[in-house]
Amino acid sequence: MAAALGSNRTKFWQRIQVQLFLVLLVALVPTLLIEAHVFSEWYKSSREAALQTNLQLARAVAKTFDRFIQDVLHKEYAIGLALTEANLDDQRRYIEKNVADYPTFLNLAWLNPDGVILLSNYPEAEGQSRNDRKYFQEIVAGRDWAVSDLLIGRVTREVSIVVARAIRNEQGHLLGIMLATVASDKLEDVLAIERPEGGGYIAG
Repeated sequence: MAAALGSNRTKFWQRIQVQLFLVLLVALVPTLLIEAHVFSEWYKSSREAALQTNLQLARAVAKTFDRFIQDVLHKEYAIGLALTEANLDDQRRYIEKNVADYPTFLNLAWLNPDGVILLSNYPEAEGQSRNDRKYFQEIVAGRDWAVSDLLIGRVTREVSIVVARAIRNEQGHLLGIMLATVASDKLEDVLAIERPEGGGYIAG
């Protein structure tokens, strides 16, 4: 009798526990679903905001890079025209002066139409050919200027980009090519842009 009574009590409390669990489950599930939905919407909103910030930064960097390249091309054109009218000693001094005046320039070189370096602030580069470089081939094909991908300089041994500018006469004949080499660390300084306040980044 006592054993039966104890068994009934145990089953009673087990039923109570099950019912309490079900009540808590019914109460918690909607709350968890709501919280999951809120978190999902917050994440989507944060991700969209971060993507918009990254897009704005990418556009700003692209504009800054374009302005930098156009500035280099103008300088190269002026330098190239001056070199076509100067003697060898003046040409060498002019190359060295412009490298000193423009800290973004790692190297300045003057190439003949065959791609051979006639002058450079790295004298050991003189006499070398750059006719295998894509930027040279683009110039020979008719472009006025070209920008290389990141590459390792054959003389400087530094990661850099090369901005090539054709110098032509009034008839369009190629007189020579100016090469301005910019080290990647200097390029990073040129393209440094502050992140907008409140902006963020998100990994892809």
